[in-house]
Amino acid sequence: WWLVPLTWVWASSHGLWLVGIGVGVLFACGLACDKRIGRRRLRNLLLVPLASLGAVALTPSGPKLLLAPFTVGSNAREFVGEWQSPGIRQPVTVITLLMIGFVLVAWARSARKPQWWQIGLLATSLVFALAMARTVAVAAVLVAPLLAQELQHLSGMRITRPGRRAQLSWVSLIATALVIAAPLAGAVAQNPRSVPDHLTEQLRQIPSGTGVIATGDVTGWLLWSAPGLKPVEDIRIEIYDPSYIRRYIETMAAGPAWRGFIRDTGATVALLQKDSPLVTALSERAGWQVVGSDAGYLLLRRP
Repeated sequence: WWLVPLTWVWASSHGLWLVGIGVGVLFACGLACDKRIGRRRLRNLLLVPLASLGAVALTPSGPKLLLAPFTVGSNAREFVGEWQSPGIRQPVTVITLLMIGFVLVAWARSARKPQWWQIGLLATSLVFALAMARTVAVAAVLVAPLLAQELQHLSGMRITRPGRRAQLSWVSLIATALVIAAPLAGAVAQNPRSVPDHLTEQLRQIPSGTGVIATGDVTGWLLWSAPGLKPVEDIRIEIYDPSYIRRYIETMAAGPAWRGFIRDTGATVALLQKDSPLVTALSERAGWQVVGSDAGYLLLRRP
């Protein structure tokens, strides 16, 4: 049952929360097909992913988040490489497919018959490995326990539960890593790089709700440092309609319809790289004024 609140945290943090629920259903049905559990136990196990779906609906995004995994991919696939098919020559893809292939060969050469939950897990990992670049890592995670199991069988290693000493060692290592990582993360955050940090105070003085057209790469920092502002587009490209993204891209290149996009979005502030074509268009053709600069970025305001 602890998976239910964990799914709430996952869904509030990242869009791949559906993987956890799907794996839960896969394992429950696989165990039932292997006749390791009865109908009553199957029903109880399926209540966990069902309750997890309810937890997703209770996130700050609300019930609409339940449909997000089926829409964001189609929105972003045209523009973002990680949403496109993985490169078959990419090292991560090759390694993951080799992991899957190793398990298949081990099963074919073994007298042991794989169980249905194992077959389902391997098939799912193969689908994830070939679906999108961003899901290759998920495929590697799913196939890892199957690979470990086959390596144990091949090596003749006896499978035993970790003792108390081993458990305490791992807990100590994790606790030590957290103690070291927390202050380091805080120190690094105090000195951001490649972002116009010296413009933070100016940005925060702009009235809340003001529309800002900004270079995509800096919008994550902008959302963090000046949360009151409203970027007309940001790094969460998958939440926008493809036609809207095309207009944004055309505007950033100072294409023919850039004036219409600025007007429709209501942007009165721009945070752009100095060499952006839109900087020239806004300053020379629309009379926008440069009010600040830092780290290769210019802050412009409509007159």
